[in-house]
Amino acid sequence: MLPKLITIFLAYISIIIFISGIIIRLAKWYTKSRNIASYTLYPKSGFPSVILRITLFPRVFETNRLLWISGWIFHVSLILLLFGHLRLFQEPYWLWNILKLETYEDVSRFAFISGGITGVLFISPVFMLLARRMRGTLYKLSTFEDYFILLLLALIGLTGNYMRFMLHIDVPKLQQFFIGLLYLNPSPHQPTDPVFLVHMFLAELLLIYLPFSKLIHSISATILTYRFTR
Repeated sequence: MLPKLITIFLAYISIIIFISGIIIRLAKWYTKSRNIASYTLYPKSGFPSVILRITLFPRVFETNRLLWISGWIFHVSLILLLFGHLRLFQEPYWLWNILKLETYEDVSRFAFISGGITGVLFISPVFMLLARRMRGTLYKLSTFEDYFILLLLALIGLTGNYMRFMLHIDVPKLQQFFIGLLYLNPSPHQPTDPVFLVHMFLAELLLIYLPFSKLIHSISATILTYRFTR
C-alpha cells in the first residue's frame, strides 16, 4: 500500500499542486499593481538584460566569489539532473547518436559516470550553503524555511547518489512505470525499494512546496522586472 501511495497517488497530487500553485503565482505576479519602488529593481532594463542579470548573478559575483561559483555549480547541475531524469520518460536517442553510444552498456556507463559527477556537484553547494547559514550574522537571520529547503535538497541529493553508487537501478523497468504514469495508466507493479521510495517522496514534497517557497524567486524576479520596466 505504501509504494502505491508514494509512487502513484502522491505523484499525481504533487504534480497537480505544483501546476496549480505556479498558475496562482503567475496570476498574482501579472495582476500585481505597479508602484514607484518596483521600477528601482532594474531601471530602464529590457527583457534580455534582465535575464542576463538574473542568470549571471552580478551582485553576488561582486560581493562573494565563492558563493557565486557555488550558485552556478548548483544551478547547472540541477538543470543537468532534470535533463537526466527525463530519460525515465523518453530515451534521448539523438544524444546517444551524437556521443556514438551504440549499445545499452555504453549508455549505462555514460549515464553512471555523468550522473554520478552531476549528483556530487549538485549536493556539494547545498552542504556549503547549509554550513554558511550556521554561523555569523546569517545564522541569526535564517528562518526555519531556509534550513528546511536546504535539508530537503540535501536529502534528495543523498538518496539519489546512494541509488546511483550503491544500488542496481533497473532503468527499463522504471521507464515502463513512469511512462505508465505519464499516460495515466500506472503499472500495478510499483517500485518497492525503500531508498527509491524515500527519494521519490522527497521529490514530491519539493514539488508541493516549490510554488510557495523562496525558491520561486528567480521566476518572479524575471516576470515582475520585465513587466515593470516595459
